[in-house]
Amino acid sequence: MRGTDVYLHTIGLTSTKTLTDNWCLIATTDATITDCDHSNILYKVDGSQMTGLNIQRHDSYATIRIDKMNGQPDFNNSSLPIDWITFEKESGKAPIYPL
Repeated sequence: MRGTDVYLHTIGLTSTKTLTDNWCLIATTDATITDCDHSNILYKVDGSQMTGLNIQRHDSYATIRIDKMNGQPDFNNSSLPIDWITFEKESGKAPIYPL
């Protein structure tokens, strides 16, 4: 509803499941960003606030564009649902989330 495309970026996540808290998910109107300290942020999920997760992103989608006209994500004309971000707790430990 902003009249411009919004982009969802995964910083520090790869397509390989990794135990890390050095990542973030950022929503911004900028098509390209390089770090979690980007200045034009609409919303941010910071991995340093969540520990004990084995987390990965979909192989093809480090960034997803949300269309300004219909508000739908652009998955390169794919009609199939995708698991964009998947995670599980570290074996034998429960994830710790801030309250």
